[in-house]
Amino acid sequence: INSIVNNSFSAAQTPARKNYQIGISIFNPKNPGPGFLDVTDLTRSPLPEVQRQLLAPSFEASIPAQGILDMSEVSSTTELKAKFETSSGIFLPLQELGIPAEITAGFQGSGDASSTARKKVYMLNLIQPMYTLNVLTNHNQLFQSANAHTSLTNAAYVESVTYGRRILIVVTSSSTLARVKAAMSAAISAEINGTEGADIDLGTKVSGETSASLQDVATTFHARIYGGEGQYANAIFSNIAAFRDAFKQYINSPSASKFTASTSALPLHYTIRRISDDALLSVRSVGNYDELVSCNTSKYKVEVQYTGFTVNKVVEGPPDSEEDIYGTFKLAGVTTNGTTTPKNKLLKEIPKERAISKGAGKKDEDDVTIVAMDNVSETNIRATTLNFYQKMHDWELTHEPTYREESSAELKFNFATVANEISALAPGASKTFSKNIKLEESGPLGVSKITLHVKIKVTKG
Repeated sequence: INSIVNNSFSAAQTPARKNYQIGISIFNPKNPGPGFLDVTDLTRSPLPEVQRQLLAPSFEASIPAQGILDMSEVSSTTELKAKFETSSGIFLPLQELGIPAEITAGFQGSGDASSTARKKVYMLNLIQPMYTLNVLTNHNQLFQSANAHTSLTNAAYVESVTYGRRILIVVTSSSTLARVKAAMSAAISAEINGTEGADIDLGTKVSGETSASLQDVATTFHARIYGGEGQYANAIFSNIAAFRDAFKQYINSPSASKFTASTSALPLHYTIRRISDDALLSVRSVGNYDELVSCNTSKYKVEVQYTGFTVNKVVEGPPDSEEDIYGTFKLAGVTTNGTTTPKNKLLKEIPKERAISKGAGKKDEDDVTIVAMDNVSETNIRATTLNFYQKMHDWELTHEPTYREESSAELKFNFATVANEISALAPGASKTFSKNIKLEESGPLGVSKITLHVKIKVTKG
């Protein structure tokens, strides 16, 4: 099992599994609905059945093309890499466009600001998502024993894989964007309009314009065909003329516009989810296997609700049988990974002149809610402690007895103690934890006791 949470591979035993279901989503207007496959043999790969039952019935489906042109000037290889990993959002779940490592490696500082003539980098990405295979069975139905999934907090499964073909072209040049754009259009015989999601017709003849103009303006040229058929399938090019021949074959091939057995669709992207709570852990590109979405993308909100106090023990001289409570109670701050952030949020203020009198076993009901944290990651919330502050008193005519905590732990709530319950939350769900803060006041007649009641509500976004 690949533990994305721990960023490592580790051997693990999973509970006894159940049968599961795989579905296919394919771009076929003649058959718009997804097909399904029930996987009953868990001892071998289901791919032969996938080929026979899900893919073959979809042969001759029309395959759309998505042409994305992203031209920008960069001044360092670091900026170039960041640009490559910027989301283009052209087709879900293709949330990121991965760049093959051999292409990024080919630059080796060609865009560094220290160069005599700073290079500009231009990228053209033609991507064809053809179909997606999805695990349709819910994460909590993968195992025979109920709730067996909840313990697998460090295990993940591949939820979906999108297959297709892709062409990537990267050019460095000191020429202007307009000139390179015109030269690129001539070289690949495709109109580049620079709009996101622009379609390029595939399976149709292209003209025979020359690539000489691009050779004149390009300092370096790299191209990669990922997928496809024939001698140019999965080929890498640094020669413009050779790539043009391969590109013409790719465009002219019937398999570029119709899904057939010879289309040779390869994995483009896949999504990974944690088994315990189905949280999205990663969207990864086959191009370079960089993790493009950080672990635990879900955000959480923490609210603190003060619900009142209870008098547990009264110590008063007769005929008084009640404690007269007043004072201040608030959320002082939060400590995350050893760093404390002051909050100073008031939960309750009872003035001395309006002290609340309660007998033993009686509760003063209240309802005050504050937001303690918002838009916080699970990693941080698990490493957080809430720090409360109280200065409660018992009203007396001649002096002001002060309540103190029974222990230093009374004024703290550590989320690490409820980490598993937080991890198990589904998106949109909430979990409420109770915190009872026990206070006592020592006097000549004995020790009186009260409890402040707090609820901590955690909501997963």
